[in-house]
Amino acid sequence: MGVAELVDCRPVRRDDWKSAGLPPLEGRLWAWVLAEPQAVGPLPCPGKRTLFDLDQEVPVAN
Repeated sequence: MGVAELVDCRPVRRDDWKSAGLPPLEGRLWAWVLAEPQAVGPLPCPGKRTLFDLDQEVPVAN
C-alpha cells in the first residue's frame, strides 16, 4: 500500500502501456500521473474501489 500526489489526469498515450506493464486496451481511457510515491506500513482501514482520504495520519515506511 502507498500514498502519492495525484498531479494530472490525461488521455492514455501509446507509451503508457509499457510503463504500466499492461497490454494495450481499446476505448477512451485515462491515465493518472502520480508524484512523490511513498510506501506505507500496514494500516487498518476499510478498502475502497476509488480514491479516498483517511481520517488518520499515515505512517510512511522507511
